Amino acid sequence: MHIISFQAWTYHLRQALKNQESKMGWTPGIVGVAVATVLLYLYQNRPKIHRDGKSLRRPPNTLPVLGNALHFLKSRHDLFSWFVRCQQIFGHETFEISVPSLPPGVVINSPENLEFVLKNESSISKGEFFRERSWDLFGRLELWHSPLHC
Repeated sequence: MHIISFQAWTYHLRQALKNQESKMGWTPGIVGVAVATVLLYLYQNRPKIHRDGKSLRRPPNTLPVLGNALHFLKSRHDLFSWFVRCQQIFGHETFEISVPSLPPGVVINSPENLEFVLKNESSISKGEFFRERSWDLFGRLELWHSPLHC
């Protein structure tokens, strides 16, 4: 995979559009540039998950913009088989998964790390995405840890 900077990419895109400008007019070129710029902006500005200053590894065949979305469109059996293959690759290492319409997530394979997360869940901050969606199921999560008064 060849990685180029945003400036170089836009320069090459402008050159290609100049060549096509006389043949097709401006409309397809403007639409193409707008779509490509929005996709590139969203991809570059997605939240990053780090551990010890390093980004978490991602599964093989993770696509630049789609992430792991294609795996989530497959049958449940195929999706779980994919998770098993990822666990075989990563062992007990925590790794990142992504789908374009959702914030990035982590898969915790280590029993020790999972136990730590479950025991200390009140001290682990949840994002707005999780809080909004869990309200109907759990209510205010902070109340779980307060003693019941009869």
